[in-house]
Amino acid sequence: MVVFALAAASGLWLVVVSPSLDIQATYDLNLAAKQMLNGESFPPEILDGIAAKSAPVLEAQPCNFLGFQDLAIIRSAQLENAIVANDSNAADRLSSQASDAAKKSLVCNPMSVVSWTILAWVEFLQNDDTPRLRSLLDMSFRAGPFEGWSLLRRVELQLHILPTLDNSSIEQLKRQINWLIARGLVEVPAQLYLSAGPQQQAYLRNLLAESPEEVQKRAEQIVWNSGGNIALPLARQRGSRPWN
Repeated sequence: MVVFALAAASGLWLVVVSPSLDIQATYDLNLAAKQMLNGESFPPEILDGIAAKSAPVLEAQPCNFLGFQDLAIIRSAQLENAIVANDSNAADRLSSQASDAAKKSLVCNPMSVVSWTILAWVEFLQNDDTPRLRSLLDMSFRAGPFEGWSLLRRVELQLHILPTLDNSSIEQLKRQINWLIARGLVEVPAQLYLSAGPQQQAYLRNLLAESPEEVQKRAEQIVWNSGGNIALPLARQRGSRPWN
């Protein structure tokens, strides 16, 4: 009787505790993903632990689109860590895992802008500029053109592949940058200008030249303070630096 009672108690503990552990795993996953979308970062070992605990839980919840979206966010960060560490084997594995999580999210929520953006980011990391990348960026824009994290990633990618964009995609890029400028976020195009190539710089300069005077002055100040130079019609004309 004692043995039976212990066995019954053990079974009850598993029934009660296992769902609690599952809930904690998905809670940690969601919290970390939200913070990462807001610009926070986590040490690689933390990301590895969150992914290891939450991935098996989500496999039992095939239409938990938010959970798979969150997992895709974690996997994409792990992928970037693997690339920085020059670990090609881990990068290949995490590319597949990030794409898989994003696709599972889209099965039940085709309008997940984050998942479309992650698929585009992974495609870029694997293959650079491809027709598939441009298609994924278009789907990301259509799903949510002005959602913070996705917008910033998309603008960065579209600028990088600017020479191959069609007119529709160039118009998308213009709308997104103008949206940022209109909301007082001129720092974004100004910082992108600093690291851009000549064609991308010319494109950004032309867009900024169409903005109000205070925006042009702010953009010029940011670029100058960061060691660069940009000539805008309504901003201070400083001349070029010796190294520009």
